[in-house]
Amino acid sequence: MRQMSDTTSAAPTHDLREERKVVTVLFADLAGSTALGEQLDPEEVKLVVGEAVSRIVAEVERVGGHVKDLAGDGVLAFFGAPVSYEDDAERALRAALRIVEEIAAYGAEVERGWGISGFGVRVGVTTGAVVLGEIGGGSRAEYAAFGDTVNTAARLQAKAKPGTALVDDSTRRQTEPLFAWAEPVELELKGKAEPVRATPVERVLAEGQKVRGLEGVQARLVGRERELDLAKLALERTLGGSGGLLFVTGEAGIGKSRLLNELHRVFEVSETAAAAPPLWLEGRCISYGESLPYWPFRDLLREWLGVGHDEPELRVRITLRRRVETLFSDRAAELYPYLGSLLGLTLEADAAGRLAELSPEALQYRTFEVVEEVFRRLAQDRPVAVVLEDLHWADPTSIQLAERLLSIGEEAAVLLVVAQRSERDHPSWRLRELAAREYPHLTSELALEPLSGNAQRELLLALVGEETLPQELESRLLEQAEGNPFYLEELVRSLADTGALAHENGGWRFDHAVEIEIPPTVEKVLLARIDRLPAEAHEVLTAASALGRRFGLPLLEGVLGGDGNVRTTLNELQRLDLIREGRRWPQPEYRFKHALIQEAAYRTMLSDSRRSLHRRAAEWLERRRAEGDEEEALGLLAYHWLAAENEDKAVDYLARAGDKARQEYALDEAIEHYRSLLPLLERRGERQEIALVLFKLALALHTSLRFGEANEAYQRAFEFWTPPPATQATETLRIATSFLPNDPDPKSAIAWPNIQLCMQLFDRLVEAWPERTIVPLLANRWEISPDGLRYVFHLRDGLRWSDGTPLTAHDVEFGIKRVLNPTSPGSSVAIYFVLENGQDYYLGLNQDSDRIGVQALDDRTVEFRLVAPAPYFMSVINRPDGAPQPRHAIEAHGERWTDPELQVVSGPFRRVEAAADRVVLERQDSYSGTRPGNVRRVEFTQSSLRDALESYERDEFDAIPVRYTPRLADVVEALDEDTQLGAAGWSFYLTFDHRHPVTSNVDLRRALAHAIDREALTAVCPANLVVATGGLVPPALQGHTPDIALRFDPERARDHLARSRLRDGELSVQALDEFEPMISAIARSWRETLGLDVTVRTWTIRDAGRLGPWELGPVDTGGWLPGYPDPEYYLRLLLQSDSKTNEGGFSYAPFDELIERARQERSDRERLELFHEADRMAVADQVALIPLVYGRSLAFVKPYVSGWWEFGKSSASFADLVVRPEF
Repeated sequence: MRQMSDTTSAAPTHDLREERKVVTVLFADLAGSTALGEQLDPEEVKLVVGEAVSRIVAEVERVGGHVKDLAGDGVLAFFGAPVSYEDDAERALRAALRIVEEIAAYGAEVERGWGISGFGVRVGVTTGAVVLGEIGGGSRAEYAAFGDTVNTAARLQAKAKPGTALVDDSTRRQTEPLFAWAEPVELELKGKAEPVRATPVERVLAEGQKVRGLEGVQARLVGRERELDLAKLALERTLGGSGGLLFVTGEAGIGKSRLLNELHRVFEVSETAAAAPPLWLEGRCISYGESLPYWPFRDLLREWLGVGHDEPELRVRITLRRRVETLFSDRAAELYPYLGSLLGLTLEADAAGRLAELSPEALQYRTFEVVEEVFRRLAQDRPVAVVLEDLHWADPTSIQLAERLLSIGEEAAVLLVVAQRSERDHPSWRLRELAAREYPHLTSELALEPLSGNAQRELLLALVGEETLPQELESRLLEQAEGNPFYLEELVRSLADTGALAHENGGWRFDHAVEIEIPPTVEKVLLARIDRLPAEAHEVLTAASALGRRFGLPLLEGVLGGDGNVRTTLNELQRLDLIREGRRWPQPEYRFKHALIQEAAYRTMLSDSRRSLHRRAAEWLERRRAEGDEEEALGLLAYHWLAAENEDKAVDYLARAGDKARQEYALDEAIEHYRSLLPLLERRGERQEIALVLFKLALALHTSLRFGEANEAYQRAFEFWTPPPATQATETLRIATSFLPNDPDPKSAIAWPNIQLCMQLFDRLVEAWPERTIVPLLANRWEISPDGLRYVFHLRDGLRWSDGTPLTAHDVEFGIKRVLNPTSPGSSVAIYFVLENGQDYYLGLNQDSDRIGVQALDDRTVEFRLVAPAPYFMSVINRPDGAPQPRHAIEAHGERWTDPELQVVSGPFRRVEAAADRVVLERQDSYSGTRPGNVRRVEFTQSSLRDALESYERDEFDAIPVRYTPRLADVVEALDEDTQLGAAGWSFYLTFDHRHPVTSNVDLRRALAHAIDREALTAVCPANLVVATGGLVPPALQGHTPDIALRFDPERARDHLARSRLRDGELSVQALDEFEPMISAIARSWRETLGLDVTVRTWTIRDAGRLGPWELGPVDTGGWLPGYPDPEYYLRLLLQSDSKTNEGGFSYAPFDELIERARQERSDRERLELFHEADRMAVADQVALIPLVYGRSLAFVKPYVSGWWEFGKSSASFADLVVRPEF
């Protein structure tokens, strides 16, 4: 490695990069040099001090440190810069102890030579972050470090006693088990506001030991059963007298040492027919041992001799002589010198004489032979395992000796075990390749992969105990570690270091949440590899780290200004196992092998470099969006502009990315975007935007079942929320519809036009805004319990019904209990079974309505108590049947209370006309709310769609919401700019009478499903419908299960028909006339595939009220719009056996059980998994119904109407729309 002194003056090479790093700094200063100057000639002082400094430098460089400065009698050294090693802190302390020892000995020489005492050294060692780079200019440029770490090392040195090394806490934490320590001291240091704790280091405790994991916690081996079984086969062969080769490979921390420990235990306790028990000899390479010949073999021989590294040499020599004599008898004198030389012993004169005339090559050749001979001789009496651990750190001589030993297993019961990292650029990898090529009959390899999810969690629980960590933190730790045991242990250790984990009663207790950062120990392991990269590979890797864990080649080339070499460099980084290719089509994409590699590389970059890379990435992505590409790049743009510190663009993209993620139910991403956005808005003082983002964040958390966090977000939102200002209402909104709203009672309204009507007449406690954001309406605030089972809403002051009667919380309670009334229930009564005792009350199992989980606590406070967490509950409270209902009017007028002249309302509109072909709404002057729209009058006109479109083109209508459609492709294309086409948010399906003798047969239903040619449906699908290939839950909702609809398979269809034993081939299907082309195509397929006599009987919208259930046949068409955006709305309400809206009577106990388990589940992911399973059971197994198409909301809206939106059974209030016909 290149070394520099303070006189270096040269342009920096690729080794001297500008970067941010954690380094260990050593500052050594000679003590007593002033006394030398007073008593010796200056030339003598120069020689004495120069020699001392030279010895300090030698000790630093011996363990791979970098001497930064020589300042008179002081030395400043870095460990970790410009090149990192994973044990930089350990190296620094070894150097510090060697410096203290060396200068003490040199001081004794000075005292003997000149009679001057007190010459020694003081050392300070600290670890911390610094910024590294070139400083100076012209002919004088130096590599320098900036940061408090260097100053602290100097001040610790000044406080150290002569002949000692003072170490800060950060360095000590990383190395504590490796060294003996004196008592810590509290020091007041210049420039430090608080005392600094430091500890004198006294001596090395052990060579080659590793510092990993929680102190005092030895985690068991988990998740390696297969590898252990394979390794035991190699052990068994050796125990039986046959040798072999076993390579244990894998990335740093993957568990090689743990596996070796287990093999060691198994090997030594195994029974054998040999004269002596099995012998396990293990030699460990050390990270700074590449310049120390034979280090692992020295370690191994010392283990054989039973002597430590600190044993007196005399004892080692005597022990070696005796062992060699025992093994070789009269040949001992011949062989002993070679082993003694390998161990670095000072040989006796006769032994040294045997080696004196040998050339280095001859000495090495014969040493290799002797070592092999020792192992062969040992194996005559017992099976022997020769274990070389961490061979990727081995010196070249040791690798050559190991190569010689590859063939030993052909003749001796010796198992050579080699553990090494999968680093193909290291010379040690050649050994594995040679073994596989030349000795395949002897060779086995265990290539350790990351632990599986279950095994990794088992390891985490073994470290900290069951139920110690919050679920979210546990998931983050497992996600960060990605199956690497070392990474996981160090992440847990970092929690203990920060106090997040505390010792308690022999175990661990979680104390408080902290941010999870890459631990220094893990960062060092990764930087040790990154720093070895050539300049171009290093530049590509760090640039890629700014793009995220995954990155595309075009973006990386755009950021780097690609010259065509980027892909070549990426191939090299793949070879080095730092990145992996994710895909090649349609564009090449790569990912970092481990998230922590990306984080470590990113952390080395200086702030200016980071900002520049992020800015270039954002600009490239914006260019691609402008060209029509990268539609999914909102989140990336938000990330890059935020990191580039362009606040305006970051705010814009974070808001859009959060909304998009929430609509797509990528809730974790949405939460992250909103939380990143809030500090920016707060800094800008945008209070209303802050409130809206908090409401969105709260809803995302609520949907994720994180109720406590959702409640906190809601409380913050209320602090910022201000209702929108009112606008004077003057305009008329003219709407054409094929389905005229005809039911103004919120209890019974179930068809979408009627629900929309009731939402104009009745305000709810909350209201949905665009992007389905829930905001206050009648309630001005609410609280949610941490378990999600209790909600308390507080109503605004001064609320009144349109007749002036006060509107109170008692009206909320009355309205919901009216829906649950078993003698006259609401159309969607099953929705409210989520309330305590709601289902029992409806079923007559409990006749006390006071026990239902809705209660007015006073006039302005209403409480809801749930039987299970309901992540959709805020949307339920936005439904008309969940709104307050005017008890005084309903009781006074009975069924006539909905007559236009009698109806009392709470919303912004009231009905003033209700004819057969026309409904008119007008703003009520006494409305107590504020609305931003200017619509005063709404006119609904019933019209066929084609007639309505002709009138629309003549500007006679402002909007046409399309409810049920014939084929529209040509019309939609013609009116494209006025067309609002939503997401596929509702389902259309074939449903069955499960009580009918024909359609109650599951084999018949399977036959019908397999006989539908879905490709043929495409030709008859309206423009706003998509052929369904998934489950009942539509694609726009979380819980949609793709690709589970039974596929067109005529042979299988006929097989199921035969099993059904259908006696006659007649089948009647009833269908809404608008869907007749689609149903006729299906009937034709059934006739052709199954030979059935199928009759299609159509009905119209006008027939809906007078037709009885299944009056025209046991197969019907059905459509279901989401009353709230959750899979439960589909699967429970349509198919659970006790649901009122389960009109077909489907009943299957395993399905009901799944639904109940999902309702009680407290994990959002597990909950959705259960709904996926239920959908699959209903559609693919039991064929409870057959999904045909998914529908998109479709409306033609004039450009001068702003604010229109729809999703499922929720939409914009007409009072929020702005109509500007003049535009």
